[in-house]
Amino acid sequence: MCSAWPNPVPEQVTLLTNLPLTWMPSDFDLNLPTELTTFAVQQASNSTLVIRHGGDHTSTLFVPAGTPAEVIATNFLTTGKMPCGKSDEQITIIGPGGFRGPVLGAYDVPTGAVAEDTSSVEDIV
Repeated sequence: MCSAWPNPVPEQVTLLTNLPLTWMPSDFDLNLPTELTTFAVQQASNSTLVIRHGGDHTSTLFVPAGTPAEVIATNFLTTGKMPCGKSDEQITIIGPGGFRGPVLGAYDVPTGAVAEDTSSVEDIV
Protein backbone atom coordinates (compact mmCIF):
# COMPACT_ATOMS: atom_id res chain seq x y z
CA MET A 1 0.00 0.00 0.00
CA CYS A 2 2.85 2.40 0.78
CA SER A 3 4.54 3.66 -2.39
CA ALA A 4 7.60 4.70 -0.35
CA TRP A 5 8.28 1.20 1.05
CA PRO A 6 12.04 0.70 0.41
CA ASN A 7 12.03 -3.07 -0.15
CA PRO A 8 10.62 -5.35 -2.82
CA VAL A 9 7.26 -6.88 -1.99
CA PRO A 10 5.60 -10.01 -3.31
CA GLU A 11 2.84 -9.70 -5.86
CA GLN A 12 -0.42 -8.76 -4.18
CA VAL A 13 -3.09 -11.43 -4.05
CA THR A 14 -6.66 -11.24 -2.88
CA LEU A 15 -7.25 -13.10 0.35
CA LEU A 16 -10.96 -13.76 0.45
CA THR A 17 -12.44 -14.51 3.86
CA ASN A 18 -15.84 -15.10 5.37
CA LEU A 19 -14.84 -13.99 8.88
CA PRO A 20 -17.15 -11.40 10.45
CA LEU A 21 -15.15 -8.18 10.22
CA THR A 22 -15.94 -4.56 10.80
CA TRP A 23 -14.26 -1.65 9.04
CA MET A 24 -14.76 1.73 10.68
CA PRO A 25 -13.31 4.64 8.71
CA SER A 26 -14.53 8.20 8.63
CA ASP A 27 -15.43 10.02 5.44
CA PHE A 28 -12.03 11.73 5.40
CA ASP A 29 -9.83 9.17 7.15
CA LEU A 30 -6.15 9.45 6.24
CA ASN A 31 -5.19 6.25 8.10
CA LEU A 32 -7.95 4.00 6.75
CA PRO A 33 -9.03 5.62 3.45
CA THR A 34 -12.56 5.13 2.22
CA GLU A 35 -11.35 3.57 -1.03
CA LEU A 36 -9.35 0.94 0.87
CA THR A 37 -12.17 0.01 3.22
CA THR A 38 -14.70 -0.17 0.39
CA PHE A 39 -12.37 -2.59 -1.42
CA ALA A 40 -11.73 -4.59 1.77
CA VAL A 41 -15.46 -5.04 2.39
CA GLN A 42 -15.82 -6.49 -1.10
CA GLN A 43 -13.13 -9.08 -0.29
CA ALA A 44 -14.72 -10.17 2.99
CA SER A 45 -18.32 -11.11 2.28
CA ASN A 46 -19.32 -11.22 5.96
CA SER A 47 -17.98 -7.78 6.84
CA THR A 48 -19.74 -4.58 7.79
CA LEU A 49 -18.69 -1.06 6.88
CA VAL A 50 -19.37 1.56 9.54
CA ILE A 51 -18.66 5.05 8.19
CA ARG A 52 -18.34 7.90 10.66
CA HIS A 53 -19.34 11.15 9.00
CA GLY A 54 -16.58 13.60 9.67
CA GLY A 55 -12.84 13.34 9.52
CA ASP A 56 -9.84 11.76 11.17
CA HIS A 57 -9.38 8.21 12.35
CA THR A 58 -10.33 7.44 15.94
CA SER A 59 -13.61 5.72 16.84
CA THR A 60 -12.70 4.55 20.34
CA LEU A 61 -10.24 5.42 23.12
CA PHE A 62 -10.32 9.20 22.77
CA VAL A 63 -13.96 9.88 21.90
CA PRO A 64 -16.62 10.46 24.55
CA ALA A 65 -18.32 7.30 25.79
CA GLY A 66 -21.74 6.75 24.32
CA THR A 67 -21.15 8.32 20.91
CA PRO A 68 -22.49 6.20 18.01
CA ALA A 69 -19.10 5.01 16.74
CA GLU A 70 -17.84 4.18 20.23
CA VAL A 71 -20.96 2.19 21.07
CA ILE A 72 -20.86 0.23 17.79
CA ALA A 73 -17.12 -0.50 18.02
CA THR A 74 -17.30 -1.56 21.66
CA ASN A 75 -20.34 -3.75 21.01
CA PHE A 76 -18.63 -5.51 18.09
CA LEU A 77 -15.39 -6.07 20.00
CA THR A 78 -17.16 -7.45 23.07
CA THR A 79 -19.99 -9.45 21.46
CA GLY A 80 -19.13 -9.92 17.78
CA LYS A 81 -22.53 -8.47 16.81
CA MET A 82 -23.03 -5.61 14.40
CA PRO A 83 -26.14 -3.46 14.10
CA CYS A 84 -28.36 -3.50 11.03
CA GLY A 85 -27.76 -1.05 8.22
CA LYS A 86 -28.71 2.57 8.76
CA SER A 87 -27.70 6.04 7.68
CA ASP A 88 -28.03 9.34 9.50
CA GLU A 89 -26.09 12.54 10.09
CA GLN A 90 -23.41 10.89 12.23
CA ILE A 91 -22.96 7.38 10.87
CA THR A 92 -23.75 5.05 7.97
CA ILE A 93 -23.74 1.28 8.45
CA ILE A 94 -23.57 -0.97 5.40
CA GLY A 95 -24.06 -4.62 6.25
CA PRO A 96 -22.76 -7.70 4.44
CA GLY A 97 -23.62 -7.61 0.74
CA GLY A 98 -24.55 -3.93 0.91
CA PHE A 99 -23.43 -1.21 -1.49
CA ARG A 100 -21.63 1.99 -0.61
CA GLY A 101 -22.91 5.08 -2.34
CA PRO A 102 -20.84 8.15 -3.21
CA VAL A 103 -18.59 9.70 -0.58
CA LEU A 104 -20.19 12.76 0.97
CA GLY A 105 -18.62 16.18 0.52
CA ALA A 106 -16.70 17.83 3.35
CA TYR A 107 -19.41 20.48 3.72
CA ASP A 108 -22.24 17.94 3.72
CA VAL A 109 -21.36 16.25 7.02
CA PRO A 110 -20.46 17.51 10.49
CA THR A 111 -16.74 17.67 11.26
CA GLY A 112 -14.66 18.55 14.27
CA ALA A 113 -15.45 17.71 17.88
CA VAL A 114 -19.19 17.44 17.19
CA ALA A 115 -18.43 14.55 14.80
CA GLU A 116 -16.21 12.76 17.34
CA ASP A 117 -13.07 13.85 15.47
CA THR A 118 -9.85 13.55 17.42
CA SER A 119 -6.24 14.04 16.50
CA SER A 120 -2.95 13.06 18.08
CA VAL A 121 -1.21 16.09 16.57
CA GLU A 122 -3.62 18.96 17.19
CA ASP A 123 -6.44 20.06 19.45
CA ILE A 124 -9.85 19.84 17.79
CA VAL A 125 -12.51 22.01 19.38
